[in-house]
Amino acid sequence: ANDSAYSNSNAGFLLNRTRRQNITNSTAYGNVFGIWLLDTNQSRLLNNSIHDNPYGILVTSNNNIVTQDNITRNSIYNNAQAGITMESQASYWCDAALYNNTIVGNYYGIWLPTGFFTANLTNNTIANSTVAGYQYDNYFGGNILLNRDTFQGNPKDIDFPSGGSAITLSI
Repeated sequence: ANDSAYSNSNAGFLLNRTRRQNITNSTAYGNVFGIWLLDTNQSRLLNNSIHDNPYGILVTSNNNIVTQDNITRNSIYNNAQAGITMESQASYWCDAALYNNTIVGNYYGIWLPTGFFTANLTNNTIANSTVAGYQYDNYFGGNILLNRDTFQGNPKDIDFPSGGSAITLSI
């Protein structure tokens, strides 16, 4: 808690194959990934400031782990590629709940480039993204619940530009 990570050539904070770990009240900037959750389970990111990285928060599932991560009340801004990226490999699931985050001025607010997803996105503010607030590419299936999210100043609030199948989007 209350840590800073900056100017790292990889992740500012990396949780790798951990369970029930928290990053709270911390700042990550000038890294490749501000915070990277790799095959984590039930981890929590709470009240962090993540900015000026290529990727703000990266949540990945590579080893058949259902992540069940919670990302709450973070300020995520000015990341060159994406504020939050959720990605899974092959038949593995990426599962996360995103609540009350402010995601502003990123290329994509929330980006799901590939994989299977279960996501509960509630009360997030996604504003001034360069391409889209939510971008879904090459997904294989899953359920995404959007509940009271606010979109402002994005060219597209939600975009499905390429491939994918079997996804359920509830608004």
